[in-house]
Amino acid sequence: MCGCEGIFVCVYVVECVGVKVDRVVFGSLMTSLEMAGVSLTLLKLEPGWDQYLGKGCLSSKSGI
Repeated sequence: MCGCEGIFVCVYVVECVGVKVDRVVFGSLMTSLEMAGVSLTLLKLEPGWDQYLGKGCLSSKSGI
């Protein structure tokens, strides 16, 4: 077991209510110093906006 079984359960539950899961990103996250926890973020995208996920962003400070 990889320890990420909870991720698959979350995806299953979300898809059961009709939400299409396009991609899953997970990793370590400190939620509290004294408690275990989890964070689930859902992002509703307009059609075609998924092409922008995972790309860098331009900043006015970058000189671009």
